[in-house]
Amino acid sequence: MDLDSGQLVPHWAEMDLRAENDIDRALILRPATSLIETHRFAVALRNIKGTDGQTLPAPIGFRVLRDNNPTSNPVIEERRNEFEAIFAEEAAVGINRADLYLTWYFTVASADTLAGRMLSMRDDAFGQLNGQSPTFAVTGTRTTDLQKGIAKVVTGTFEVPLYLDNGGAPGSRMTYSPLNGDPVSDATYTAEFTCTVPEAAVANGEAVPVVYGHGLLGSSEEAASTSVQRTAAANNSLYCATSWIGLAAEDIGFASQALSDINLFPSIPDRLQQSMLNTLYLGRLMIHLDGLGNAPEFQSSSGANMINTDSAYFDGNSEGGIMGGAVTAVAQDWTNAVLGVTGMNYSTLLQRSVDFDRFASILREAYPNALDQQLAFGLIQMLWDRGETSGYVQHLTDRAYERTPAHAVILDVAFGDHQVAPITAQNIARTLKMPIYKPTLSATSAPLGVQPFWFWNLPGIRKFPYEGSALVFWDSGTMAPPSGNITPIMSERWIAECSGENAGNADSALCADPHEDPRRQPAVMKQKLAFFQPKGKVTNVCAEQACVSTPSDELGY
Repeated sequence: MDLDSGQLVPHWAEMDLRAENDIDRALILRPATSLIETHRFAVALRNIKGTDGQTLPAPIGFRVLRDNNPTSNPVIEERRNEFEAIFAEEAAVGINRADLYLTWYFTVASADTLAGRMLSMRDDAFGQLNGQSPTFAVTGTRTTDLQKGIAKVVTGTFEVPLYLDNGGAPGSRMTYSPLNGDPVSDATYTAEFTCTVPEAAVANGEAVPVVYGHGLLGSSEEAASTSVQRTAAANNSLYCATSWIGLAAEDIGFASQALSDINLFPSIPDRLQQSMLNTLYLGRLMIHLDGLGNAPEFQSSSGANMINTDSAYFDGNSEGGIMGGAVTAVAQDWTNAVLGVTGMNYSTLLQRSVDFDRFASILREAYPNALDQQLAFGLIQMLWDRGETSGYVQHLTDRAYERTPAHAVILDVAFGDHQVAPITAQNIARTLKMPIYKPTLSATSAPLGVQPFWFWNLPGIRKFPYEGSALVFWDSGTMAPPSGNITPIMSERWIAECSGENAGNADSALCADPHEDPRRQPAVMKQKLAFFQPKGKVTNVCAEQACVSTPSDELGY
């Protein structure tokens, strides 16, 4: 419950399905919406049953507080007054202290604690530009092995104020001013970019500038992937990306080390915040009159700037969607973003993702106790919040930070995604009171195992075109994900229907991972065309039917 508002908090409870022994199996409570910044929250456990079905007695240390039994223990007695206050506040919302198995309270971090470093970096770094373009250099151009409608792929570098030590390398930490504690820059970072240039831009200019966010442990080169090239060609969009340092290809080694020693972990969110700044600088570079359009590689056949510099836009997938919500929340040069196969809160995402499987063994070896692992996820999330959507979500759309415009986002989510759990995208939508496209899933999928709470409190879009933000599910016919902290391929149903004697079904729509599907749909490209323009709106690209995806292997790109 929210002690400041008196409202109950929607949430679900799950037992740790990855624990091998019941004694180490944690009870995990997951809010279904982001907890309001600076508010005080209490958790009250009642009617807790043991494995025999009998109600468990409250722990003795808590029971003497609940039942107002004095003790000679100073640790307990010094907390009695604060618990009396909690009991009174809980009673106001109908929680009887006599029914409690356990209760505790906490205060949620403030916007400044979560985003203050990033906003300080942004304001300082853009202040250093003094209205000028970031410095950049083109390093290469490729005109071969391209999709139809693409003229070239251009690579280069640009300079960004650096707020990390050790040159910003993996393992580096944020540097702070001794005067006010804000991040401080005393060097520059050379970030790379990759851009896909459509033929239409060379011929006629007016390319829509789209900042692209790549996937997990990838690089800027994903901006030249076949699906991005197809989108760029279809929409006359210039797609450019830089690397999400902190979770880029160059970070694989350090990320593995951090899982074996979580004391190393703080470097990852520190570098992710630098990567967000790099991404903001790339957006400015794309739309500044003295930016990319000043280079011959970004000029039309008439010699003019091929880029429509009115506004930038953002498009990201997977990690690019998870990071994209954070960077969009602080973006000043774009107001519309599409976050593909997205989510938030890595402490929920990791154990539900097949991508984490290759790293999970490292964590288990270093921290073999399942309770320690859950504690580690909770601890590192408090730092990770500063470098992913979860720490910025309350300001992603209409409760913008100072000196920041409001934003509109489309969440394009793959039902049954094996890599990014859709439940966390639903949490984003609930937090922002974002409507969902309906009908959400196809009737032919009739997904066995769909939990009603997944779509709880997500109203439908009443009228198209819709001005605002929206959640859209894309249905490839994939089976419903399991309820719990396991991957889809660990579920009993997937094992029964997609492995062993049924291994031949593994590539079927029912069993295959739909993660790559939404971004490749022509309808999604059409959706982006309407959204990535001034006053862009959400359009109905599914003809009043559920949005059904053609599997990416059938599309061939």
